[in-house]
Amino acid sequence: GSTLPDPLSIIGNHFRPTNNGANSPFIIDISIDKEFHVENNFVSNNTNTARFIRFYGGPAIGTPPSSVANNTFYRSVSVNQITILSQMGIVNVDIVNNAVIGDFGGPIIDWQYRSGLTSANLYAASSWINTSTGQPSIGSPLINAGDPDPRYLDLDLTTNDVGCYGGSNSRANFTT
Repeated sequence: GSTLPDPLSIIGNHFRPTNNGANSPFIIDISIDKEFHVENNFVSNNTNTARFIRFYGGPAIGTPPSSVANNTFYRSVSVNQITILSQMGIVNVDIVNNAVIGDFGGPIIDWQYRSGLTSANLYAASSWINTSTGQPSIGSPLINAGDPDPRYLDLDLTTNDVGCYGGSNSRANFTT
């Protein structure tokens, strides 16, 4: 959470927990009453305990849409857990163009309150990315596989790549 008046933005990070989820069952855990954006993050986890992202709270009616977009979630161990848990009140959260890599056994999104856009969220093979950086490998099916809506275009104005190197906030902006 944040008391600042601006939207909460978590963009272009590489999250890799080292404590097996001892402090929180989620790597990104957001409790907020305003607009937020979680975009172009590479979240890798080699534990079988911590889940990836949860957002909860009760933004006021009329709050602009929030987003969970262009993230790559990679787990190297097999576990039966969801990737994104929404426990928000009635609010729009667009969940688009996320790549989920590894054996999760559960749905990508668990909506407790359904509101917002979901599209082009894909389960992917670990061979489709560089597992150290999240960048799509040459010829990866993630390339140009995202939502074709112009607001999600890649930096070169091609169709969005699914995952953390897609869209205008590409991790390439933060890693070079």
